[in-house]
Amino acid sequence: EDGVPPRFFGIGTAKSGTNSLAKALGMLGLDCRHCGTDVAAGRGELVEIMESNKESGEPICKGITNVDALVDYPIHQFYKELAEQYPEAKFILTYRPPHELAMSWIRMIFFRGPRSQGVGEDWPDHTKTYSGFLQYAEDHINDVLQFFSDKQDRLMILDCRDSDQSIWRKLCAFTFRPSLKMGAKYPRA
Repeated sequence: EDGVPPRFFGIGTAKSGTNSLAKALGMLGLDCRHCGTDVAAGRGELVEIMESNKESGEPICKGITNVDALVDYPIHQFYKELAEQYPEAKFILTYRPPHELAMSWIRMIFFRGPRSQGVGEDWPDHTKTYSGFLQYAEDHINDVLQFFSDKQDRLMILDCRDSDQSIWRKLCAFTFRPSLKMGAKYPRA
């Protein structure tokens, strides 16, 4: 452990490009954990730590000191608390047009065959329909933009529609990492 809590938080909802962001941060030399992937692979200890800390009133990342960045659930739900508890931290909102995001979400939840058996049964009802997830995503984007309106230097919006070169330039500058070789492909998962 390095004794330092995570410095970067990916606060986009599911299906907004969080896998791509996690891979990109790794390519920049940052130790990034994609919490949703960890949980799906049976490695949910970081999520358990964060949820337990939040429930007990402790700083959310207490005990998580060997990671540079965290993305995906539950990070996007905790961003306000994380911003207050870690004033030096920076936040990356992965953006995908909400209608595309909602369709991708519905395909993931309902059309993955046997792998989707039981997925989402304990999730809130508003995330189980196309229109519900669409509204959830739009509300999240609005809330993030409102919250960071007076803290703009702490937020980067990473739009999945931007060119690879544009994304890398913004991401390297925001994370204070050296630029990658010209022509590097952004990992679009």
